[in-house]
Amino acid sequence: MINLATIKKYVNDLIIKLDEVITALGNIEIDTEGIDLNTDEIEGKLDILNATDFSTSEKQDDIIAKLAEVIDTPEFFEDTSFVTGDSPVTLDLNTALGRNATQGYIINDGAGNFTVSFSTDGIAFGDAITMKKNEILEFEKISVDSIKITWVSDSAYRVSVI
Repeated sequence: MINLATIKKYVNDLIIKLDEVITALGNIEIDTEGIDLNTDEIEGKLDILNATDFSTSEKQDDIIAKLAEVIDTPEFFEDTSFVTGDSPVTLDLNTALGRNATQGYIINDGAGNFTVSFSTDGIAFGDAITMKKNEILEFEKISVDSIKITWVSDSAYRVSVI
């Protein structure tokens, strides 16, 4: 599972490596005898990179926010006619998101009931919760690999997770 602390560490490590590369590039000595290079353009770009402050918290926060936008793209699951033959259905959130979901909701849109249970590993599921017509179950700050929805009576559901 990728979280904000992991992203921030990755961005900080990336900035350190980039700084090391810039320093190494600045220390390269090339024998240019017989080579016609426009070094002014290269030096100008290196000067820009050297003058750029990659360590400011604001820039790190911008990078982290952009990474978080990609990571927090929601996935949706829906069955507008959930009947006994569809049951049970296991929604594999980890496969859909590439990681466990950390928040989301389940809505019972149908006239009947169904049960919902959560799994953190995709194998073992917790206790089932009965959802009745028009009920909404929201979750956050937990790690959910899969959701199992089991038919009780004909219904419909919508699920959204990030």
